[in-house]
Amino acid sequence: MEKEQNNRELGLIDILQILGQWIVTLVKKIFDWVLYLTFFAIKRWLIFAIVIAAAILFSFINYKAQHSQYEANMIVRSNAVKAVQMKNYFEAYSSLLSNEMLPDNYITEKTGMDSLHRSMLSSVGVYACVDKDKDGIVDEVDFSNRMKGSDDAIDSLHLDIKVRFTDPSVLTSLESAIVNYVGNVAYIAQQNENRLKELQKRIDFFKAEISLLDTLQKHSYVGDNLKESTKPYYGSVLVDNRKVLVYKDKLVLLEMLETVQTDISLFAAPLTVVEDFVLSKSAVNTFSSILKKNVILAFVATYIVLMLLFIYKKEKSKYLK
Repeated sequence: MEKEQNNRELGLIDILQILGQWIVTLVKKIFDWVLYLTFFAIKRWLIFAIVIAAAILFSFINYKAQHSQYEANMIVRSNAVKAVQMKNYFEAYSSLLSNEMLPDNYITEKTGMDSLHRSMLSSVGVYACVDKDKDGIVDEVDFSNRMKGSDDAIDSLHLDIKVRFTDPSVLTSLESAIVNYVGNVAYIAQQNENRLKELQKRIDFFKAEISLLDTLQKHSYVGDNLKESTKPYYGSVLVDNRKVLVYKDKLVLLEMLETVQTDISLFAAPLTVVEDFVLSKSAVNTFSSILKKNVILAFVATYIVLMLLFIYKKEKSKYLK
């Protein structure tokens, strides 16, 4: 029995030793490869220096040739339909703005933006908002578009509209144009109308219930003209020998009524602008941002090309005989 236990312990130790040796060997190989790739680039430093110098020159010319671009974000609340569905209409609107196949007057009519204002826009993107704790407040925006509409954390009401432009004066026109575009979609307008009708029915119901409770409360205080099934009882009413706290029921109904009335007051339109366009503090296409992008791209592309040429020269004798 002891021999079997010792054999098992020795077997486990052997496995751990083999695993440790394998990990050490792997780390050494990775380290050797990193050194090899590093010195591969250092050995060809002149080529990389020429390419990077060319990338810097290209970046400077590109920066001087283009206008400064800025970014702004606007948070909107979709009232008529869910945010996931409203996102599709915004994406269609963005496609219309940049569509060069359609007549100019048609795009102007549909989008509410003439050619001059459209030329100030570089891009219009719409992104889902995230409400992790479901408190109705946007926690973050999914700018990477990684989350799906079925994700529980996706906000079902709010969307973020991100705009890149050259002239800030276009933002006011764009905001009103977006609101008008959504309001003119027949399906959205009908859905919003149905929603408002349902809310009004709810208001009428609450008012009728509150009126009934007012009557019961008045009877309970006065103590006359009560039916046989109701009796006054210290500010409450006994209905069929059951105690009904009238004032508490009334407070609950009043709170529900005020909530619905607030919804109609604030969110009567199919779309509500929760937060106007917030302009970025500086241009997004600065010389440093353009330079960084071009230098990295040039370095990586040059490295790949040089490595492929090196492998070709080294291995061509094996296959080109």
